[in-house]
Amino acid sequence: DIIDFSMQRFVGINATKKKSILLQYDSWIFSERDLERTNERRKLITKYGEKYNIEMIDLFDQVYVPEKRDELWFSYKDFGHHTPYGNRVVCDEVLKWLDRGTSQIM
Repeated sequence: DIIDFSMQRFVGINATKKKSILLQYDSWIFSERDLERTNERRKLITKYGEKYNIEMIDLFDQVYVPEKRDELWFSYKDFGHHTPYGNRVVCDEVLKWLDRGTSQIM
């Protein structure tokens, strides 16, 4: 399975002792079909993250906010790129994670 293979290779990179992966999403998560697929992938990625002791920074709860969809992303024609506000939400969550002291930056 590609996720298992990728994480196994990722763990082998000699950069830091603790490895982390940032899970980001695009605006298509609001469609029912893509939401189901996204949740299936999140479960798989989390499973293999635990197997290889890779911490997940999962932004799903911060960006799956239907009432803020237009604030978080530009329109569909722009392929789901974050707005400045959406980028701030992502950055704020990464900073919270960094402040927890679990990361090791080179």
